[in-house]
Amino acid sequence: MPFISHTATIVAGAAAVAVYTCPADLVVTLSSINVYAPTSPGQLTVSIYRQSSGQTISLLDGLNVAVNDPYTHPKPIMLSAGDSLMVAAAGANLSIDLGGAVGEAAAGSAVLVARGAYDPVATYQKLHIVEEAGSSYLCLIDGLTGVAPPSASWMTLAEKGDEGQVAGHTHAIGDVTGLQTALDGKAASSHSHGISDVTGLQTALDGKATSAQGTKADAAMPKAGGDFTGPVKTLEVRETVADLTGTTPAVDVAAGTSFKLTTSGNTTFTFAAPAAGSGLRFGFEVEVTSGGFHTHTWPASIVWSSGAAPDAPAPGNTSIYIFRTSDGGTTWHGALAMENI
Repeated sequence: MPFISHTATIVAGAAAVAVYTCPADLVVTLSSINVYAPTSPGQLTVSIYRQSSGQTISLLDGLNVAVNDPYTHPKPIMLSAGDSLMVAAAGANLSIDLGGAVGEAAAGSAVLVARGAYDPVATYQKLHIVEEAGSSYLCLIDGLTGVAPPSASWMTLAEKGDEGQVAGHTHAIGDVTGLQTALDGKAASSHSHGISDVTGLQTALDGKATSAQGTKADAAMPKAGGDFTGPVKTLEVRETVADLTGTTPAVDVAAGTSFKLTTSGNTTFTFAAPAAGSGLRFGFEVEVTSGGFHTHTWPASIVWSSGAAPDAPAPGNTSIYIFRTSDGGTTWHGALAMENI
């Protein structure tokens, strides 16, 4: 069986040309179809012209072909006498190489009959050719009805390739159904609104505090603390608890109002003097858990409500002491609030 080998240049921008036409009385099977982009990427369009029916069947439309990535058609293409392989290029010239086998059509044998697009109600005979979804198929049995290709009753002659994107392809707004109507309902990027354009916005803003009002409020009662000159009603009061350690703990009212200590030996307490100020009173509590048989030594400035310093709690027990001063720590008044709990 003779073979063919054919190479051609596909000129970019030109109309589709027949790169190969099957001679009379022959049947050609193109088993090797390779397309290259020699210098620049281009777009490839491929179709088959069937002489018997006058139909042109599209296989590829605008497929991108890169310089170092040639396109190889995945399936053989069968051409009968007078059929042509049509190609076109866009963007850059392309090069095509064809290879295949040539056979003679047997005298008196049945001929291929192109029937056009597949019709589910039509009846097909052997060697009838149809087109379905961009691919062409050859009927293998007589009297076939209602069996669509691809199937066992059909042989694929030419399979549609992947669709590519044509370079430079664009659309105007009017080409897209409903796009202009959708755009008409949108605001321009420069569109803006004033406060009065939004219903209820000014009223909502009037109910908010301004930055100046916030500054004024913070000045009246800073978050860091200040003086109240009227009644104060609170839902709850939370105190800061500070842990004391060692055998010479220093109690500083600037660190909290409640202190805790578990003794580790005989313990001597000292009180840091609070900030002086006329008419100010400071107070705190100390919760002491005895870690053993340990003595307590309290500052001499304490005046105890019982007349003398209370005893330390028994080992493992806890006592709570409260202290107050109205003269900046010169004198502290102390009392045992809970004992050996």
